Amino acid sequence: MKSDMSRRFRTRVITNIMYSTVITCLVEVFLVTNLSMLGNYALKAGRDTSFLAMFANAGSLVTIVYVLIGIVMFAITFLLMQEKSIRYIDRISAAMQNISEGDLNTTVEVIGDDEFSGMAANLNKMVEDIRELMDKERESERTKNELITNVAHDLRTPLTSIIGYLELLSGPAQMSPEMQKKYIDITYTKA
Repeated sequence: MKSDMSRRFRTRVITNIMYSTVITCLVEVFLVTNLSMLGNYALKAGRDTSFLAMFANAGSLVTIVYVLIGIVMFAITFLLMQEKSIRYIDRISAAMQNISEGDLNTTVEVIGDDEFSGMAANLNKMVEDIRELMDKERESERTKNELITNVAHDLRTPLTSIIGYLELLSGPAQMSPEMQKKYIDITYTKA
C-alpha cells in the first residue's frame, strides 16, 4: 500500500510537471512567434528603431529572455497545480500540531484517495485509538478506586465491632467468665 501510494504521488507530480512543461512551451511558442512576427512587421514597415524590431534582430539575447520567461512560467504553473496538495498538507500539519498539544477532538477531512488522504485517515484512526485508550485508562482508574473504597469499607466494618468487643473485655468493669467467653466468641466470629 505504501509503495502504491508513493507511486501514485510520483505519477501525479510527473503528470503536473508534464502539464507545466506543455503550458510553458505553448506560452513560449506564442511569445516567440508573435514577437518575431511583430518585429519583422516593424522592420518591413520601416520602423527600425521600434522596440519590436529590436526583438527581431536580437537573436540569442531574446532566446535567453524567452528561456527565463519559460522557467518562470513553468514554476508558476507547477506551483498553481500543486497548490491544492500544499494546502491539504498544511491542514494535516495543523491538525497534527493540535493533537500534539492535547486536542484529541481534532480530525482531518479525508479528501481523495492518495497518499495524503491515507495520512489523514491514519491520523484520524490514531486519534480515535488514543481516545479509546484514555477512556479505558479512566475506567480502569475508576474501577480501581471503587475496589479500594469497597475493600476499605469491608475491612473497617468488622474491625470496628472487634475493637468494641475488645474494649469491653479490657475495660475496668468486671465480667463473669461466661460473659468474657461470649464476647471472645463473638470477636472470633466477626474476624
